[in-house]
Amino acid sequence: MTRTNLLLVFLSLGFWFMPGLSSVLKADDNKDGKKTDQGKDDKSEPVKISQTVKVGRYPGKITGRDENSFTFEVGKDRNKQTLDVLIAIDAKIRLPAELEFDEKGKPKPFKRDPSDPDRNLPGVKGTKADLHDGQNVIVTIGRLPNKKLVATRIYVVADKK
Repeated sequence: MTRTNLLLVFLSLGFWFMPGLSSVLKADDNKDGKKTDQGKDDKSEPVKISQTVKVGRYPGKITGRDENSFTFEVGKDRNKQTLDVLIAIDAKIRLPAELEFDEKGKPKPFKRDPSDPDRNLPGVKGTKADLHDGQNVIVTIGRLPNKKLVATRIYVVADKK
């Protein structure tokens, strides 16, 4: 008796969820009934900082760069990881300030640009074009709902001479 009841319960659940599964299976079809190519590499749509959830802040080195993304090497020796990171449209990119010297050769104190809206951040304002391979950076990373990593702030670290 219990086996037949159990069988009836599973059959009714199967009929209950069948319409939901069929809509998921048909999601790849166009209106014409042709399948779409899931394997195509779509250009990633622009991402804003507000769409991300903050993951953390990581020091590392840029090892490769595209138009809207870069490859980022984090950690040292055995713990080294390579991450592919998108750059948000409104990402804050900061470069180290150039030292200025007076007539006697002493460094002048750094003066922040009053027109810079992010003047409370270290360094001076930069752009995506200022980033290149081999730079040491500190990146604040966010994550999209689809688990892609996005750089929201990028600080270029000055090379020690």
